[in-house]
Amino acid sequence: MYPSQAAALQMASIREMKEHYGLPDALWQAFVAIAGDPGDDPRLLAVLPSHVVSAALERAVLQDGSPLSAVQASHVGLIYNLAKRVQHTKGEGYWNSWRESSPCGP
Repeated sequence: MYPSQAAALQMASIREMKEHYGLPDALWQAFVAIAGDPGDDPRLLAVLPSHVVSAALERAVLQDGSPLSAVQASHVGLIYNLAKRVQHTKGEGYWNSWRESSPCGP
């Protein structure tokens, strides 16, 4: 599900991460309308506590007023986890030692 370490470490923006996962802009906009917009900086996304991301995903609504489905919320969560994994690795952690955590709980 994740890109290779080399490919991920080349991703310097949230835009590149969204493109990798094919995240529709409407889903991202629903999330940032609640969580706040980190701009294009994955570091700002990665430092958000998982409970904040979870709460934002629970409260996010699409333009038609419908809440995000579990699949849609998970799609946004892929971007969050990739940002966290990249920051872990850039901070001298090992790519393969990083453990994914769901923003929605264990």
